Amino acid sequence: MYLPRHFELSDKSIAFQLIEEIVFGQLISYHQGNIECNFAPFYLDAKNNYLSTHLAKKNIHTSQILEAQDLKIIFQGPHTYISPGWFSDPQNVPTWNYIAIEVEATPSIMDKAELVDLLEKLSSKHEAQFENPWTMDKLSPKKLDAMTRAIEGFKFKIKSLTAKAKLSQNKSHDQVRELIAGLKKQPGDNASLVKNWMQQINDIKD
Repeated sequence: MYLPRHFELSDKSIAFQLIEEIVFGQLISYHQGNIECNFAPFYLDAKNNYLSTHLAKKNIHTSQILEAQDLKIIFQGPHTYISPGWFSDPQNVPTWNYIAIEVEATPSIMDKAELVDLLEKLSSKHEAQFENPWTMDKLSPKKLDAMTRAIEGFKFKIKSLTAKAKLSQNKSHDQVRELIAGLKKQPGDNASLVKNWMQQINDIKD
């Protein structure tokens, strides 16, 4: 990933915060001349520096992960168009602000107990927002066994992490404020999320 110094997020705790917010990542691997890419929710164990997920056993990617010559996990954060019309200075051009995280990791396979624990953690994390959260104990032992037989759980020991936040850090604070004002008028969650991160990274208060 191309990473100019002023767009680098060197604070690992912020990168981990972003991974926990984004959750959904791209698992990409290279094996014997073949590139495979699949999308999946990931669970971050920040204390032990692991990411975990699961794939269907019928997925060809599942059989190639352990033997991959190269493997990366990509998390795409909020992103949005930036209009030059929001600047008071007309000598600007259109661009795109975004956050992205690239992880290099070493894979290993989970045993059944670890896989069930992962499923419980993922469901608990995302069901917590609901008034009546679904829990895994609603599954019969037969159904749970059938489900876990159909998927493979993977742990990924994080070797390196590159986090990029292209959030107008190369602009003056006055220019960033102009962009924030422009984003406040735009619809959609991405514009709002990018605005919030621009304020945090550039240390700009409302």
